[in-house]
Amino acid sequence: MKVVERHLVANGLRHHVVEWPAIGPTVLLGHGFLDLAWSWRWVAEILQAEGIRCVAWDWRGHGETEHVGAGGYYHFPDYVLDLDELLPQLRHEDAAPHLVGHSMGGTVATMFAGLRSDRLRSLVLVEGLGPPAHAFDQT
Repeated sequence: MKVVERHLVANGLRHHVVEWPAIGPTVLLGHGFLDLAWSWRWVAEILQAEGIRCVAWDWRGHGETEHVGAGGYYHFPDYVLDLDELLPQLRHEDAAPHLVGHSMGGTVATMFAGLRSDRLRSLVLVEGLGPPAHAFDQT
């Protein structure tokens, strides 16, 4: 199976991206807390064999993506903005991608879909937790 690794800048950080190329629709795969893009390997290889293009990335502070500097944040709205800026770089042509999120990635995916549903074909949550129980202005 062919795999392509690259780095893309989003929200001021260099993000590590892993792609399993194919000519079919695109599925974006957001990993959970303390995980990384390669965690999706087994899923992506199966989908790629069916002609589905899969793209996973390391969230900020995970895997090979840059960590936030002093005074920076690891709050859900920051992850949402990361995805918002990554999405145009991850899409295949003009077709809206499917978005799959696991655990923390599911929470981010839910928040993103609530704000940008027009940019997605579908949303799948795998053990997504939903938004945090406190207001976003609390730290």
